[in-house]
Amino acid sequence: ALSLDGATPEVHRVTRGDTFRQVIQAVELLGGNGFYPSIGTVILKHNFSEIIPLIKLALKLKVRTLKLEAFEPFGRGERHPELQLSNDDWKFLNELIPYLREVKKQIRVELLLAGVECRDLQAARVGVRGQERGKQNGE
Repeated sequence: ALSLDGATPEVHRVTRGDTFRQVIQAVELLGGNGFYPSIGTVILKHNFSEIIPLIKLALKLKVRTLKLEAFEPFGRGERHPELQLSNDDWKFLNELIPYLREVKKQIRVELLLAGVECRDLQAARVGVRGQERGKQNGE
């Protein structure tokens, strides 16, 4: 999968540098030569508002799979809790699920949390955090 963290160069630049045009060109080149490109996106506080525009861009580019992975402050991410989504952001993601189901008729959209595909984001978020707390407590 090619990493694209925004539907615009300005938003993508925050985490990936000035590579937006190169990623778009690579997707077009791959798609134009019989390959089925995929895009991977980490959903962060600064690019959260671009989820729907990013899905529309992926549809326009005829991407086969769009993997949206919500940022969680684990591993290297522990140093950047400011990038974490708010509770309102998570609520919006829950409300976005019917739209994603509709879009899946044209493109495969994977919504991931800590590497697990989510169908009920609130339950998954609580479950993953509970597992992490259990590990920290030696459970």
